[in-house]
Amino acid sequence: MSAGVLGEEWKDSRGTGKVGLNNTLAALHNQSLRGETLYLTPFINEGRLEEAKNLSKVGDIPSDVQVPSYSGYITVNPQYNSNLFFWFVPSLSDPQNAPVILWLQGGPGTTSLLGFFAEHGPYRVAEGSTRAEFRQLTWAQRYSMLYVDQPVGAGYSFTENEAGYARNMTDVGPRHARVPATVLHAVRRVG
Repeated sequence: MSAGVLGEEWKDSRGTGKVGLNNTLAALHNQSLRGETLYLTPFINEGRLEEAKNLSKVGDIPSDVQVPSYSGYITVNPQYNSNLFFWFVPSLSDPQNAPVILWLQGGPGTTSLLGFFAEHGPYRVAEGSTRAEFRQLTWAQRYSMLYVDQPVGAGYSFTENEAGYARNMTDVGPRHARVPATVLHAVRRVG
Protein backbone atom coordinates (compact mmCIF):
# COMPACT_ATOMS: atom_id res chain seq x y z
CA MET A 1 0.00 0.00 0.00
CA SER A 2 1.50 3.32 -0.98
CA ALA A 3 1.32 6.61 0.88
CA GLY A 4 -1.16 7.78 -1.74
CA VAL A 5 -3.52 4.94 -0.91
CA LEU A 6 -3.04 5.50 2.81
CA GLY A 7 -4.02 9.13 2.39
CA GLU A 8 -7.26 8.32 0.61
CA GLU A 9 -10.46 8.53 2.59
CA TRP A 10 -12.01 5.22 3.70
CA LYS A 11 -15.69 4.81 4.44
CA ASP A 12 -17.52 2.85 7.07
CA SER A 13 -20.62 0.77 6.31
CA ARG A 14 -22.81 3.91 6.39
CA GLY A 15 -20.59 5.82 3.98
CA THR A 16 -19.22 8.15 6.66
CA GLY A 17 -15.76 9.48 5.86
CA LYS A 18 -13.02 8.50 8.29
CA VAL A 19 -10.08 10.63 7.27
CA GLY A 20 -8.29 10.92 10.63
CA LEU A 21 -6.89 7.39 10.62
CA ASN A 22 -5.66 7.51 7.05
CA ASN A 23 -4.15 10.98 7.41
CA THR A 24 -2.24 9.81 10.47
CA LEU A 25 -1.12 6.60 8.78
CA ALA A 26 0.06 8.64 5.81
CA ALA A 27 1.99 10.96 8.12
CA LEU A 28 3.55 8.04 9.96
CA HIS A 29 4.40 6.44 6.61
CA ASN A 30 6.19 9.61 5.52
CA GLN A 31 8.16 10.06 8.77
CA SER A 32 10.80 7.46 7.85
CA LEU A 33 9.11 4.69 9.82
CA ARG A 34 9.38 2.42 6.84
CA GLY A 35 12.46 0.53 5.83
CA GLU A 36 13.15 -2.18 3.35
CA THR A 37 10.50 -4.85 2.88
CA LEU A 38 11.19 -7.46 5.54
CA TYR A 39 10.55 -10.99 4.30
CA LEU A 40 10.82 -13.16 7.42
CA THR A 41 10.19 -16.53 5.78
CA PRO A 42 13.82 -17.09 4.66
CA PHE A 43 15.11 -16.35 8.18
CA ILE A 44 12.54 -18.68 9.75
CA ASN A 45 13.17 -21.48 7.25
CA GLU A 46 16.92 -21.25 7.94
CA GLY A 47 16.36 -21.36 11.72
CA ARG A 48 17.60 -17.79 12.17
CA LEU A 49 14.79 -17.00 14.60
CA GLU A 50 16.63 -14.55 16.83
CA GLU A 51 17.67 -12.58 13.75
CA ALA A 52 14.09 -12.64 12.46
CA LYS A 53 12.81 -11.34 15.79
CA ASN A 54 15.42 -8.58 15.99
CA LEU A 55 14.86 -7.44 12.41
CA SER A 56 11.07 -7.41 12.80
CA LYS A 57 11.08 -5.25 15.95
CA VAL A 58 9.15 -2.08 15.16
CA GLY A 59 11.08 1.12 15.85
CA ASP A 60 9.81 4.07 17.82
CA ILE A 61 6.40 5.35 16.83
CA PRO A 62 5.61 9.06 17.33
CA SER A 63 3.69 8.56 20.58
CA ASP A 64 3.83 9.31 24.29
CA VAL A 65 4.30 5.58 25.11
CA GLN A 66 6.39 3.03 23.20
CA VAL A 67 4.86 -0.44 22.96
CA PRO A 68 7.12 -3.32 21.88
CA SER A 69 5.89 -4.89 18.67
CA TYR A 70 7.05 -6.83 15.61
CA SER A 71 6.09 -6.55 11.97
CA GLY A 72 7.00 -7.98 8.59
CA TYR A 73 5.93 -10.28 5.79
CA ILE A 74 5.37 -14.02 5.67
CA THR A 75 5.56 -15.55 2.19
CA VAL A 76 2.50 -17.73 1.54
CA ASN A 77 3.14 -18.51 -2.13
CA PRO A 78 6.78 -18.32 -3.24
CA GLN A 79 5.89 -19.07 -6.87
CA TYR A 80 4.20 -15.65 -7.16
CA ASN A 81 5.99 -13.91 -4.27
CA SER A 82 2.68 -13.61 -2.40
CA ASN A 83 3.16 -12.22 1.11
CA LEU A 84 0.95 -11.48 4.09
CA PHE A 85 1.72 -8.49 6.29
CA PHE A 86 1.53 -8.93 10.06
CA TRP A 87 1.95 -6.80 13.17
CA PHE A 88 2.40 -8.64 16.48
CA VAL A 89 2.04 -6.97 19.89
CA PRO A 90 3.05 -9.08 22.90
CA SER A 91 0.80 -8.76 25.93
CA LEU A 92 1.77 -5.74 27.99
CA SER A 93 1.01 -7.57 31.25
CA ASP A 94 2.22 -11.14 30.61
CA PRO A 95 3.99 -11.60 27.26
CA GLN A 96 5.21 -15.12 28.06
CA ASN A 97 1.86 -16.65 29.03
CA ALA A 98 -0.96 -14.51 27.66
CA PRO A 99 -3.27 -16.06 25.08
CA VAL A 100 -2.84 -14.80 21.52
CA ILE A 101 -5.74 -13.21 19.66
CA LEU A 102 -5.50 -13.42 15.87
CA TRP A 103 -7.23 -10.36 14.40
CA LEU A 104 -8.43 -10.60 10.81
CA GLN A 105 -10.38 -7.49 9.85
CA GLY A 106 -13.73 -8.18 8.24
CA GLY A 107 -14.68 -7.96 4.65
CA PRO A 108 -12.58 -9.95 3.85
CA GLY A 109 -10.07 -7.69 2.26
CA THR A 110 -9.75 -4.87 4.78
CA THR A 111 -6.48 -4.03 6.50
CA SER A 112 -6.24 -5.24 10.09
CA LEU A 113 -4.59 -1.92 10.91
CA LEU A 114 -8.12 -0.56 11.29
CA GLY A 115 -8.50 -2.78 14.35
CA PHE A 116 -5.00 -1.86 15.48
CA PHE A 117 -5.45 1.92 15.29
CA ALA A 118 -9.22 2.49 15.39
CA GLU A 119 -10.61 -0.25 17.63
CA HIS A 120 -8.51 -2.12 20.22
CA GLY A 121 -4.80 -1.96 19.45
CA PRO A 122 -2.26 -0.26 21.69
CA TYR A 123 -2.44 3.00 19.75
CA ARG A 124 -5.22 5.24 18.52
CA VAL A 125 -5.08 8.21 16.23
CA ALA A 126 -6.94 11.46 16.62
CA GLU A 127 -8.32 13.16 13.55
CA GLY A 128 -5.85 15.69 12.21
CA SER A 129 -2.99 14.38 14.34
CA THR A 130 0.31 13.01 13.11
CA ARG A 131 1.00 11.21 16.39
CA ALA A 132 -0.30 7.97 17.76
CA GLU A 133 -1.76 8.06 21.26
CA PHE A 134 -1.42 5.17 23.69
CA ARG A 135 -4.78 3.50 24.29
CA GLN A 136 -5.12 2.61 27.99
CA LEU A 137 -7.94 0.13 27.32
CA THR A 138 -6.18 -1.88 24.66
CA TRP A 139 -6.74 -5.61 24.30
CA ALA A 140 -2.95 -5.87 24.37
CA GLN A 141 -3.02 -5.15 28.11
CA ARG A 142 -4.25 -8.70 28.66
CA TYR A 143 -3.64 -10.56 25.39
CA SER A 144 -0.92 -10.82 22.79
CA MET A 145 -2.37 -9.51 19.53
CA LEU A 146 -1.52 -10.71 16.03
CA TYR A 147 -2.91 -8.49 13.27
CA VAL A 148 -2.75 -9.95 9.74
CA ASP A 149 -3.74 -8.25 6.48
CA GLN A 150 -5.47 -10.98 4.53
CA PRO A 151 -6.09 -12.32 1.97
CA VAL A 152 -3.14 -11.44 -0.27
CA GLY A 153 -3.89 -8.01 -1.71
CA ALA A 154 -5.56 -6.63 1.43
CA GLY A 155 -3.84 -3.78 3.23
CA TYR A 156 -0.07 -4.14 3.01
CA SER A 157 -0.23 -7.79 1.86
CA PHE A 158 0.76 -8.21 -1.77
CA THR A 159 1.69 -10.48 -4.64
CA GLU A 160 3.86 -9.88 -7.69
CA ASN A 161 1.59 -11.84 -10.02
CA GLU A 162 -2.15 -11.70 -10.70
CA ALA A 163 -2.27 -15.49 -10.27
CA GLY A 164 -1.12 -15.03 -6.65
CA TYR A 165 -4.45 -13.59 -5.47
CA ALA A 166 -6.82 -15.92 -3.65
CA ARG A 167 -9.97 -16.69 -5.62
CA ASN A 168 -11.67 -19.13 -3.25
CA MET A 169 -11.30 -20.73 0.18
CA THR A 170 -9.10 -23.47 -1.24
CA ASP A 171 -6.58 -20.78 -2.19
CA VAL A 172 -6.83 -19.11 1.22
CA GLY A 173 -7.06 -22.00 3.65
CA PRO A 174 -3.82 -23.98 3.60
CA ARG A 175 -1.53 -21.05 2.86
CA HIS A 176 -3.01 -18.60 5.31
CA ALA A 177 -3.52 -21.14 8.10
CA ARG A 178 0.24 -21.49 8.65
CA VAL A 179 0.85 -17.78 9.14
CA PRO A 180 -0.01 -17.43 12.87
CA ALA A 181 2.19 -20.35 13.91
CA THR A 182 5.01 -19.12 11.67
CA VAL A 183 4.89 -15.60 13.11
CA LEU A 184 4.65 -16.78 16.70
CA HIS A 185 7.48 -19.25 16.19
CA ALA A 186 9.74 -16.36 15.20
CA VAL A 187 8.70 -13.43 17.39
CA ARG A 188 7.06 -14.77 20.53
CA ARG A 189 10.32 -16.16 21.80
CA VAL A 190 11.23 -14.52 25.08
CA GLY A 191 14.75 -13.36 25.77
